[in-house]
This record gives sequence, structure tokens and C-alpha cells, in this order.
Amino acid sequence: MQKPDELTILHQHELIARLARLEPRDFPGIGPRMEERFHERGCFTATHLFSLSEREMASIWGGVVGERFFHLIRGQNLPEEEHERSSISHSKVLPPDARSLEAAWPVAVRLLTKACVRLRSERLYAKDLWLSMKFLDRDPAKRKWHHRAKCFETRDSLHLIEQIEKMWREVPQRAILRVGIALSGLVPEQQHQISLFEDHKREALMSALDAVNGKFRDGTMFVADSFAARATQTNAIAFQRIPGEQE
Repeated sequence: MQKPDELTILHQHELIARLARLEPRDFPGIGPRMEERFHERGCFTATHLFSLSEREMASIWGGVVGERFFHLIRGQNLPEEEHERSSISHSKVLPPDARSLEAAWPVAVRLLTKACVRLRSERLYAKDLWLSMKFLDRDPAKRKWHHRAKCFETRDSLHLIEQIEKMWREVPQRAILRVGIALSGLVPEQQHQISLFEDHKREALMSALDAVNGKFRDGTMFVADSFAARATQTNAIAFQRIPGEQE
């Protein structure tokens, strides 16, 4: 196939013949365990792989992934599957001079406000707030700590900051290596159930804040508690998603 310096185009009529020398493990998505399943079915080459029916492929994979794989190895374009988001999270490894509870607090607020911006931009509400810590501790049992706060469906940054402030009081007094924030129990905007505790004026305030930061730049308006974290902020590369315009 002249890798890695050449681009090879395989036409549909020659696909099976050109790939015949490959083994199942050579196909993306087939790992050691899945390869064992193919071997158990007497499938050791790409020729054997292409001889399997769609139903047989689904049986080996144990579901619809096998059906998709049947079409993908034949070069057919399939629509991307949509997956419901289960959480929104941000974390940061702290520099040596910011590993105390006091110095880590602005970072936690900054991470939470970023998560809330994403929550609103994706038209979601959250029911659970998670705070996680990793400490510099020789005892493995004491290196990690997390706490969850349940709340009514919300995307109000100020309300969630109030919740994390209560959780912060429970954080052990140790040197912090990494702080993480996660919002889970996500509910789409169209399924949101209005709570008696919701402050609609604050909802309008959050929308106005997002609009200003979207028009000018992120950080034009922000929560005061996150000021210290912004002063030394660097935008790290997000490897698992494409950052939004306001990040």
C-alpha cells in the first residue's frame, strides 16, 4: 500500500483482493480479544473476514457494532452515531507554588465557570456537581479524594459556586497536585423541569455574561473568585473534544 509516503486509492471491485494478505488484527477496532473471537470462528485472514455475512459479523461483535464493521471494511460511508453526553468536566495540574487550598480555590472556580459556559452553550442543565482532588502523598490510599453535591437542575454559575464552596470546606489539608470539576446528570433544555429554587434573573445574568464574552473575548467578564487563576492561565490543548469559541 506504499505507506507512509503514498496515497493509495482502492476501488470497490479490487478491495477484497488488495486486502487479502491482511489479518483481522490489522483492521482498526480489532484488538487481541476480538481477534480471538474471529479465530474461534475460523477467521484468520482478511479473505475470511470478507466472507462473513452481516449477521455473522454482528454475532462475533455481539451487537450492532459488528453490523457497522461489515459495511465499513467495504469502504461504505455510514452516518456518525450520536451519543448523549453524560458529563462535562475540566481539570488542571497545579504548579508547585499553587498547591495549597487557598491557592487552588481560584483554579477550581475558573474550571467550574468554564464547565458552566459549556453547559449553557450546549443547552444543558446539570443535577450533580463533582469535585475531585489528587494529592502529593506517599500513601496511595490518601492520594485521591472526591465529593458530590446533588442539586436541582441548573446551569447557574453562581449557584454552583455556592455549592462548591461548601464542598471545599471538606477538602483535606494536604498539598494538591490536581483539581478537577465535573457536571453530570445532564438534562437537555427541552426536558428541563423548572424548580421553585431557580432564580430567573440570574439565568438572564448568565446569558448576558456569555453574550459579552462571546462578542469580545473570554474573560471580559468573569467571577471575581477566579481572578488569581486567570492571571496565570494558559490554554491547554483539548485532546478529546474541539473547544468552543468562548474557551
